[in-house]
Amino acid sequence: MGPPTHGVALYAAQMAEALGAEIRRASTPEDALRAAHEIRDAGLERVHLHVTDHLFGRSPAEAAESIEGIAAVVGSLSLTLHDIPQASDGPRNLRRRSEAYARIIRAADAVVLNSRHEKRLLREAGIPAAPLTGVIPLPLVPGPRAEGAAEGGSGPEAGARGAASAPEAAVADGSSAEAAAQRAGRPATLGLFGYIYPGKGHAELIEAAARQDPPARVLALGAVATGHDELVRELTAAATARGVDFEVTGFIEDADLPAQLERVDVPVCFHRHFSASGSLNTWISAGRRPLAPDTRYTREMADLRPGTLTLVPDEASLAGAVRRALADPASTRLAPGSLPHGLADAAAEYARFFERAAAGVPQASVVVPYYDDGTSAAPAERLRLILDAIKGQSARDLDVVVADDGSPQPPHLPGWARLVRQEDRGFRAAAARGLGADAAWGQTLVFLDADTVPDPDFVERLTAPLLTGEADLAVGRRDHAWLTGPEAGTPLDSPAWLRDAYARTENLAAADARAYQLVISAVLAVRRDLFEEIGGFDESLSGYGGEDWELAHRAWEAGARMIHVPEARAVHDGPDWGERDGRSHERARREKNAETRALAERIPAGWTRPAGVVFARPELAVRCAGGAWDADDGDALAAWIGALLAVRPDARVELPAGAGPAVAALFAADPRVGVGEVRGAETSGSAAEEGGTAARAAGARFTLVVSRLFEPGVLPAAMAALDDAPENGELGGVRRRAVVVIPSEPAPQGADAAPQEKAGPPPRVAARLTSARAEALRARGLGDEARQPEAGPEADAEAGPEADAEAGLAVEADAFPRLPDLERTWAGW
Repeated sequence: MGPPTHGVALYAAQMAEALGAEIRRASTPEDALRAAHEIRDAGLERVHLHVTDHLFGRSPAEAAESIEGIAAVVGSLSLTLHDIPQASDGPRNLRRRSEAYARIIRAADAVVLNSRHEKRLLREAGIPAAPLTGVIPLPLVPGPRAEGAAEGGSGPEAGARGAASAPEAAVADGSSAEAAAQRAGRPATLGLFGYIYPGKGHAELIEAAARQDPPARVLALGAVATGHDELVRELTAAATARGVDFEVTGFIEDADLPAQLERVDVPVCFHRHFSASGSLNTWISAGRRPLAPDTRYTREMADLRPGTLTLVPDEASLAGAVRRALADPASTRLAPGSLPHGLADAAAEYARFFERAAAGVPQASVVVPYYDDGTSAAPAERLRLILDAIKGQSARDLDVVVADDGSPQPPHLPGWARLVRQEDRGFRAAAARGLGADAAWGQTLVFLDADTVPDPDFVERLTAPLLTGEADLAVGRRDHAWLTGPEAGTPLDSPAWLRDAYARTENLAAADARAYQLVISAVLAVRRDLFEEIGGFDESLSGYGGEDWELAHRAWEAGARMIHVPEARAVHDGPDWGERDGRSHERARREKNAETRALAERIPAGWTRPAGVVFARPELAVRCAGGAWDADDGDALAAWIGALLAVRPDARVELPAGAGPAVAALFAADPRVGVGEVRGAETSGSAAEEGGTAARAAGARFTLVVSRLFEPGVLPAAMAALDDAPENGELGGVRRRAVVVIPSEPAPQGADAAPQEKAGPPPRVAARLTSARAEALRARGLGDEARQPEAGPEADAEAGPEADAEAGLAVEADAFPRLPDLERTWAGW
């Protein structure tokens, strides 16, 4: 769809040719609809469209309508989506495009995305995923190129990986001295390839060129995008003002591309809002290593093709990166050889995806993280045992993905298993599992470690409660034995603490807030929708352990129902971690200490953190509603905040708008207190990037909304009671909440007192304490309160404790003094 030279249309044609598929071209949405009728009449089974909203309509809504019209005609429609909506679209366009892309996805039965980054963009924009979603990165496409350029390969060959990451390898320009001689008499040339439009990086590159000595010239290789002629005039003026020679080549024919690319000394691709980038691949296919911004997308591409990018932290660092590249021309070129994920690789992945789309979404995907440093035969032997066991599972039609954590040589897999790989940057099990999960197609995700062999009914038993809706996350039973080596077949003891904990929590039916510590990723299953909703594994975690507890904690906070399935058994090759070296061994203790530090930052709980230390994510978020203090005098509020932080230092407090400058000044240096809306765990990741008290409170485990000041000493016990409550008990689920009440004044007892006066006024609600889990369950419509209009602070101030039907715990507290003596309070007199 669209002009043949448009990047999306060009890629669609290249992929169709590689697949041997019939191609129908259309220049307008009306042509596309006519082609859909012809395809239906010809009896073809599937139509696949490459879609960007710009090609299918004059507006996002019109594009969605065009796709829906095609879907109504053809039998099966699958899509490859391009130009995914993202924040850089601006609020209005992001909303319009997100609504359109949601409609487009609903019209299809299967969707391909060009990167894991795009998958996250959809989730961040609130766009529901298709029933079957695949990730197939843009390939390196062979074409006219400079002599000595690296070819897009057909497989991840270790030699190519090593050569591509070695700046010292033989290059066309030779040594730095030779390159300097070639440049003698002309300024260095910095090149940026692709259509010219705002945000592509031209302005940043002009500034970086101006900061070279002498200034470099900037070559814009490509045509001006429609409607952006004024931008070229602005860029030219900016370059002239900075003493930089700026040239725009216009559209470049394929035959002329190698020579034009060779004009460039330092290739640059500095678009900071990548969705997926053909321009990046053009440089790599031409044997060049471009400078690129360090973003989520470029890191993903660096993992896919190690050594092919030079990542630049930010715009301010670009001039320095250019200077280093000019001093070392070899760093801008790749050695000749094969690089991973060429056109044939992508075509094979598409063919496999279409087969899966025809067969339907599998009930389960098994993801196996793997690493083999090549020093022993054990990893390959274990993987063989695991794959044999998976092939013999009672659950049928399994999707199997092996995620390689950068082994020097990729593992050899049977044809029914798929391989994904990432660069070797140390022990990154969380990132490997995430890579495998994004490639997986199943309704449920089963994570199985590469040294853990499952029983024949493991997958069926582990996923059964997820598929029936009984649970969202399931953990199986991991036993221990020697499976390889001279002692193969010898059973070993399994950890008694884990077995006892499962018994105590009734296989997690009676789980409490610490039950995430009973979840182990070696034998784990998660509903895909939950996994994607909470963002998957934290891929910034590296080193041994912790990523499963961190994931399970977020799942718990999100309201996930967890279950232990003891009948779903797998056997680990060798003893448990605690039995291998024990905590007394220095290496083991360092591993565990690193894990503990990492979890302290990520899990805001008293049992994970050192007391008194301020962390970015607090345990408690506090908001004072109107009427909580005397607006004429902030002394009570100042004293109350001090008392609260004394008993619960891991908190963030939002100062009310009317708190007054004296209170704000008192806490100005304390990062735990500030002006700005404080939220609990429901605060989005984007809010956390905006700074302020609200951002610092993102991810809090508890939220306290205060309508009357009370003695805060009751809070630690109340929070502990809610944390310790079994999920199947009176304080479980949506009732994992508390209401703090101030008892009524003693009623008059005289003979003249009216009957209602003798009874006394009802207790007053001072605050409502809500766990993140209870709030998540309420938001999902579980519990009576979820179906009631939410009461405002003023209503809270007047309502009695019975108004909160879902508050499982009522806590009495004394009223805080209206006018405290600050000197006596703080000095301890």
